[in-house]
Amino acid sequence: MVPRQFVRALLQALVNLIIIANRQIVSRRQRQRYLLQYATRIGVYHDEVNRGPYCRLGTDFLLTTLRDGDFGLRKDFRVTRRSFVRLQHIIQKDKHHGWQAEVEILAFLFWIASGCCYRVVMRSCGIPLVTVCDIVHRQLNAVLENLKKFIHHPQPEEYPVIAQGFANLSGTRIIRSAIGAVDGAHIRILPPSQFKQDYHNRKNQYSIQLQAVCNHEGVFTDIFTGFPGSVHDARVYRNSPLCRDGLFPPQDYYLLGDSAYPGSRSMLTPYKMPEDALPINRRFNTHHSKARSVVERAFGQLKVRWRSIFTKDVELRSKSVPQVISACCAMHNLCHASGDILDVEDDDVDFDDAVGEGIVREEDDDADGMAMRAEIAQMISAPERYPDHLDDHMYFQINV
Repeated sequence: MVPRQFVRALLQALVNLIIIANRQIVSRRQRQRYLLQYATRIGVYHDEVNRGPYCRLGTDFLLTTLRDGDFGLRKDFRVTRRSFVRLQHIIQKDKHHGWQAEVEILAFLFWIASGCCYRVVMRSCGIPLVTVCDIVHRQLNAVLENLKKFIHHPQPEEYPVIAQGFANLSGTRIIRSAIGAVDGAHIRILPPSQFKQDYHNRKNQYSIQLQAVCNHEGVFTDIFTGFPGSVHDARVYRNSPLCRDGLFPPQDYYLLGDSAYPGSRSMLTPYKMPEDALPINRRFNTHHSKARSVVERAFGQLKVRWRSIFTKDVELRSKSVPQVISACCAMHNLCHASGDILDVEDDDVDFDDAVGEGIVREEDDDADGMAMRAEIAQMISAPERYPDHLDDHMYFQINV
């Protein structure tokens, strides 16, 4: 026989639904949610199967994951507990009502980790869709308001340390004035209906560009994003505050860029070599590539941590994508400062969208930049000291 309590609860639910439907107060989806709550309360959907996170109701999924340790956080939210605590300390504000601060930050991280899908967060965390949108926008704005705490230019006392770091990466002490490596990446998007072709890049995809500068450890020190994918890397650089304002790099230092950037005193680029190039040019390019590859590894770490964003089309309005990209870069720096560094495979380092947009012609390089590159190339190929057994050679006696 059917329990009397079951019949009473079911009848009450039907009566309430009829009243609500007649009053036309709520939508059909809300009535379905109301019925689901009644069915869950009276045990219609109760079984002995341990349901996964996508079937749980309420915020238990978030808080349980936070309580269980680093494994669940790293798997579902892409950060460790230490990184989460650091993020909470930076962006948390005094809250007198509403959801717990931990719940809001976890929901925001899960939103990024799930590819910016609001409905995934709603169904996984048991939070209403409108509330998910409010939480995500509030936490995203909090990260962007504190962006300079995550991404900033190095201090003058850090210059020698960074320069020495790049010299170690290059394998030669001659490249001893590099203070950053710069490169560009394409972030795939769903193009807007207006000006759609502006976002069409050379790989037959629609994208928004990210220009980033990192130090010798792969920490971003400058980002610039928002230009559509059809724009050349060199043009993005010329329109960025990095080049337009001329505040970085400081005097006597330079950035390492690939062949897509114009060479100058502040931008050391490789030779645009033919196959029969001089050995001195090839040797310079080898050492230059060793030092500059750190920015490609930084992009690879972004790709590994936020795969749902950097490996498929971001399902957001094109105006919102730069904000999400900036937040991902900020989280990259925060995780790096917390010791939360993901292993990068070779396939991830070869970040296909980070390849230059094409080779800039030699005549576009600045004359001072070409002279600086030639001097560095000669110093790399020249011996640091002559062999001891030539001390008494006439040539060296004449030049003493």
